[in-house]
Amino acid sequence: MAHLVSDILESLRNSLVGTVHGQPVEIGGRTVVPVAFVWCGAGGGADQEGSSGGGGGGCALPVGAYVSTDAGTVFRANPLALLVGSAPVVAAAGFAAARVVRALRR
Repeated sequence: MAHLVSDILESLRNSLVGTVHGQPVEIGGRTVVPVAFVWCGAGGGADQEGSSGGGGGGCALPVGAYVSTDAGTVFRANPLALLVGSAPVVAAAGFAAARVVRALRR
């Protein structure tokens, strides 16, 4: 069982090595390196009869790119991805603020 989980984790680790920073691409004489926020998970299990199984998955959110310019390399953010990525944080902060206000009113 431990061997199965370690195999799954190793396979995920190998597949995610190049995904945070993508391969550099030449566009219009400038080098562009895409950047993504990547997360993943894996799990497995076994029963008393020796049957086992596992799986994993992940997701990547493209957050921007490093672009070479005459002044040097700059990071250009993807505003839509940053908006979508920050939505859960804003929602959690709003929920927490509402709970604090409700607690203070008591």
